[in-house]
Amino acid sequence: MPRFNRVLLFGAVVKAPEFIEENHEFKVTVKTTIGRRRSYDGEMLPVYEYIKVFAGKEKVLNEIAGWQKNDFVLVDGILCTRYIDKTATCTECGTEVSEKIIQCYVQPIFAERQRHLEEDEIEEVLLSHSTLSNRMELLGAVASEPKLVTLKPKKYEGKPTTFCQYQIALNRLYRVKSDPEDRKADFPYVKSYTNAMEDIYRLRTGTTVFIDGYLQSRTFSKKYFCPTCGTRFQEQHSVMEIVPYHTEYLEYFNKRDREADLYTEKETDEEAV
Repeated sequence: MPRFNRVLLFGAVVKAPEFIEENHEFKVTVKTTIGRRRSYDGEMLPVYEYIKVFAGKEKVLNEIAGWQKNDFVLVDGILCTRYIDKTATCTECGTEVSEKIIQCYVQPIFAERQRHLEEDEIEEVLLSHSTLSNRMELLGAVASEPKLVTLKPKKYEGKPTTFCQYQIALNRLYRVKSDPEDRKADFPYVKSYTNAMEDIYRLRTGTTVFIDGYLQSRTFSKKYFCPTCGTRFQEQHSVMEIVPYHTEYLEYFNKRDREADLYTEKETDEEAV
């Protein structure tokens, strides 16, 4: 399969970069935007995404080392994933519960500081660059069976949200020094909102797709069970996912009768009621 994986970020540095000695890399979070969205009460509000960048290339390391909070920067890179150890602490007895989770991040191939912003300038400058502040283009293969998920809203916060979720395999364009030499692919998650029903009909494991979209950052509460005292507790996790603006089905996708599918789905819904 051809290799294509590109991320473009144009945004503001959230805080000074942190050097991680173990992996010999800098970690920096870039605040980006995809523009404005209408809130539940009808107000148009800016949407911000906080994208994690880990830089290990020497040339990029030297550039990022000089960045400061509120610098407006350009990052051109690739999307990567790796397994990291996550430890949650029981709220009752202090027992640590460990697990491996997938960390999704941007590996810059090129990075450059544009200029420094004052705090009150950030929103205006970000919104004026919203069309290119956070863009992701990739060519990959669906790596897990797509599933349709509906999340119920919190009280008084609008309608349920439905999306199609799956993992995608991206062949590596470049080797990441901190990863094992045999690591040749990345497996980020995709969340499709506007095209969820079409994706469920068309996609399957192995389908080749081209996606034009953006990176979404979010936090959620993950549930844990303490093996020592039996307490069930929660901790906040942060994740980063691909959200498509458009998905092109290229190979090995399902060619179904659209009208027949819709009719069957309608009958199922009526029977369920």
